[in-house]
Amino acid sequence: MIYVVFVALALGICLRLGTMPWTMFLLNFLCFFTFYIAHWQTYVTGTLKFGKVDVTEAQFTTYSIYILTGMFGDSIWNINV
Repeated sequence: MIYVVFVALALGICLRLGTMPWTMFLLNFLCFFTFYIAHWQTYVTGTLKFGKVDVTEAQFTTYSIYILTGMFGDSIWNINV
């Protein structure tokens, strides 16, 4: 569970959420909440089930954000869409 702290913090830093404390808090809370709920479901039912989006997709998305930030810098997240 300790790694969830570091992954969520690194993701927030990559997305430049450090200047917005409530958004950073919300990101960390959602990471902890989903981690806890998934493991609580496993404890109760005895099986770990996911929907259409699995942990692997979340990890690939996080790694893609890390790679994009490393290649283009954190200013890439300031682009208006």
